[in-house]
Amino acid sequence: MSKPTLRFHNISPSRLDMYAEQILTSMGKNVDIFETPDPSLDKLQHALNEFRQAVSDASYRDKRAMLVRGQKQVALQDIIRLLSFYVSKIAKGNESIILAAGFIPSKEPQPAGATPKAENLMAIPEIGTNQIKLRVKPWKSARMYQFEYRKKEEQGDWEIYFSVKSRCTIENLERFAEYEFRVAYVAADPARIYSDLVSCYVV
Repeated sequence: MSKPTLRFHNISPSRLDMYAEQILTSMGKNVDIFETPDPSLDKLQHALNEFRQAVSDASYRDKRAMLVRGQKQVALQDIIRLLSFYVSKIAKGNESIILAAGFIPSKEPQPAGATPKAENLMAIPEIGTNQIKLRVKPWKSARMYQFEYRKKEEQGDWEIYFSVKSRCTIENLERFAEYEFRVAYVAADPARIYSDLVSCYVV
């Protein structure tokens, strides 16, 4: 469900001024929707005026004036935050109502959907180390990558190696033996859709 966003992180004074003015103007135009804003628009206007004066006073880099500007910025942000709660109650997730208040709606997270088949698995021998480097095409929704390997001639159980990255190194393999490898993406979907098998000799 969409909610009004604040976007205060590292916001510049000019951007905060514009955002506050946008909210003030938009809610003032839509009084039929926002009949009793809490805090009131008068309080928002007063806080915005004081913030603008503090920004002007701090333009000469006076330390005390800059401190006051910081205090007035926090006060203005607090009023906007409280208004966002009010708008959220009125809108009940309706993006058009949130926009009518001058706020920017939050974006709903999109489900990753079905886990795709892992693609482009490559196995690269590290000469003289008994190691094989594996890498696969990354998938942005993958939480982990489940690499598996076994001796090709034996066709036994798969050994499993989990990695948070789309690459890993399998160590302590038998020299001159041929191994086969596969990988699957690990995501919210519990299905494991393995890549095509790739074979490689340890050299």
